[in-house]
Amino acid sequence: MVCGGGPALTLWHLRSSTPTTIFPMRAPQKHVTFYQDLILSAGQGPCVNQWQLSGELKAQVPGSSPGLLSLSLNQQPAAPECKVLTAAGNSCRVDVFTNLGYRAFSLSF
Repeated sequence: MVCGGGPALTLWHLRSSTPTTIFPMRAPQKHVTFYQDLILSAGQGPCVNQWQLSGELKAQVPGSSPGLLSLSLNQQPAAPECKVLTAAGNSCRVDVFTNLGYRAFSLSF
C-alpha cells in the first residue's frame, strides 16, 4: 500500500504494518497510484512524479497547473497501447499524457 497526503509519501508492507520505503519528497503528495513497476504521485507542485519502488525518483513530468490534485490512469487490459493519464489541479486545465514521459496536450475549461 502506498499513502500520501501526510508528512511523507510512504510505501507500506501490509502484513507487518511497517513502512518499507519513505520517498524523499518535500511537498505533500495528494494523489498516488501504481502503474506497472512505478508509483505515480502528484501534489503541491506542477509535476507528475514517477517513483521506483526502491524510493528513487525516476522522472518528474511537468504539467500546466501549479498544483496537481488528481491523477487518473486509463488501463484497458485488452488494448495496452491505449493508456492515457490525466492530471488536474487548481487551474482550468486538465493535462493529458499519452506517454508517461511528456504531456501530450491540455484541455482548457
